Amino acid sequence: MFILSRIRLKSSLYTTRKKMAILDTPLLEVQHAHIPLGTNAHEYANSLTSHLDPSAKPSKYINALAVYAVHRNLRYIEIESDLKNSKGSVISMNTLFGISSLHLNGYGDIECCVIKKDCTEINIPELAKDNILGLAVCLVGNYNDVAEIHEMSVIGFTDNIDQLPLAIANLPTFDSLIGLLEKLDIDKATVSKI
Repeated sequence: MFILSRIRLKSSLYTTRKKMAILDTPLLEVQHAHIPLGTNAHEYANSLTSHLDPSAKPSKYINALAVYAVHRNLRYIEIESDLKNSKGSVISMNTLFGISSLHLNGYGDIECCVIKKDCTEINIPELAKDNILGLAVCLVGNYNDVAEIHEMSVIGFTDNIDQLPLAIANLPTFDSLIGLLEKLDIDKATVSKI
């Protein structure tokens, strides 16, 4: 199942780093995959948070939008994810534990989190670190109300969960997820030959 070899070309079209020219540019100033969040994204987030107390709703709503943004980005680069059956879509998991994960078909789950521009490091709850492939990070701009969020940028991915918290400056680009999936494909192929 080497579906990822054909993704290389598409991935290079949206690659977040341009060679040499931006090596000294801070990560949050680098061009990233900007994902529009329209009606479907907000309906998805609302379906997961409509039952919540108003004080808890905004953070869970934003996390649901991050899951949706990562799902859309993966669709663009032809990696299948299961938005409807992800842990982030299970209301009790999202509500009680703050888990916002997305299932990648054939691979496992990735956790999705959101940061603002002034954030300097990322971390996730210990419970969310169990049995995940890694952490996808989205950047959200300024907003007064969650309904005003019409775009998120998918800025990075790390599979080095044991090293969290991680400085944003050290966050690998989202392309590193493709490398991880290619490695998993090779491992699967090796095991199937045995």
